[in-house]
Amino acid sequence: MKILGIDAGTTKSGYMIVSTDVVKKDTPQPLAWGHVDNNIILDIISDFAKGSSKNKRIALEGVESYGMPIGKDTIKTIMYIGRFQQQSQIENVKYSTLNRSDIKLFLCNTKRANDKNVRQAIIDIYGGNNVAIGGKRCSTCKGKKWFKKRDNICLVCDNDGYEISKGLLHGVSGHVWSALAVCLLENELTNVNMATHFLKYSMKK
Repeated sequence: MKILGIDAGTTKSGYMIVSTDVVKKDTPQPLAWGHVDNNIILDIISDFAKGSSKNKRIALEGVESYGMPIGKDTIKTIMYIGRFQQQSQIENVKYSTLNRSDIKLFLCNTKRANDKNVRQAIIDIYGGNNVAIGGKRCSTCKGKKWFKKRDNICLVCDNDGYEISKGLLHGVSGHVWSALAVCLLENELTNVNMATHFLKYSMKK
């Protein structure tokens, strides 16, 4: 299954596409991500839907009401969430809208978690900072892959330039973290629904 997670914004949105078909340590594998104009997100939804839509899901982070007045930016974000939902319907791809508080509860076991907590929880799921992010340049060659002279291959990093290789989430930033968080909750909910369906089917036999 592939999941397209979207964290909508006023003019730009973060997105992340993950695959559960290629799983490493039970974590969906990131395939593509970015922070792009909202009109491009509509194109990404269309491209994502190409081929069979049977094993594809689109997950959007929704906007929750806290009983306080909202501004133009929030209203515009809600408008784009609606456009993304509409585009998902047009492309005949199942979609869901998930609350940020539920995402926090799922990843951090508390709704009071902040963005930093959510980010670290995701990094921990993917193996910690060195494994998930990595990308630490070699302290000997300073990432140049050679030492002192260009024909002297750096043996410390084995001509790689990195003391710690780049991880799966190297380069992920900003709203893309939220898009990945949406993917992880959607994947969990899908697995739970499948397990519940299987259990009900088994009990009928």
